[in-house]
Amino acid sequence: MATATLQPAPPSILPHTSTALLPPPVPILVPIPGLTLYQMTYDLYERVIELGLLGPDNKVVLLGGLLVNLMSKGHLHRGAVLRGQEALRAAIPVGWHVQPEQAIVLRGGPDGDSAPEPDLAVIFGDFTRYDQRLPIGAEVGLCIEVATSPDAVRIDRAGLFRYAHAGIPIACIVNIADRSIEVYSEPSGPTADPGYRRFETLRPGQTLLGEIGNATTGPAALAPIPVEAFFVPN
Repeated sequence: MATATLQPAPPSILPHTSTALLPPPVPILVPIPGLTLYQMTYDLYERVIELGLLGPDNKVVLLGGLLVNLMSKGHLHRGAVLRGQEALRAAIPVGWHVQPEQAIVLRGGPDGDSAPEPDLAVIFGDFTRYDQRLPIGAEVGLCIEVATSPDAVRIDRAGLFRYAHAGIPIACIVNIADRSIEVYSEPSGPTADPGYRRFETLRPGQTLLGEIGNATTGPAALAPIPVEAFFVPN
């Protein structure tokens, strides 16, 4: 889930607010001196969505309390996500499921609430567990982002601290151009400077595996996944 340009959040939602779709927002590329950006909570973001104020043309996601435009995704991205989804389904333990390009809730992050949409996520429990809510960080065992350009890799790396703060055991970046997978593990949890303590780069011929369970879910591990399972064969 590579993301780009920050944009301002809509005003607070009042009971009499119209449910007409919000007009396209104007991106803010450089902060205006003397002004600050408004940060919304996840609860307000959820309410905005429930009221239908964000329509299909508003391709945004909540990151650090701000609405951020999603980057476009091409065929290379799509192919890697679909291949990865199939590989993960065969490797996850019983009692977990794979969630493609859907939101998870990360409250109380160092920069505010977030609801990122990782390209692939391994989620605890059956999908029906989340009929009335979204998964939270403690229910996420693995997040994978697919990057098809150097800029996308840079953006995805910059967002990993949110996953580490939430204690998500493993986060990966599938680097299409480099035909490699960056694997981050041993999250710091909710510290002042969150991050992953361990990093490795995997290449074809190696396997992705690891512990995805935590104190909430109990022990759980991925079966080995060949790195080449995410890429178009040479």
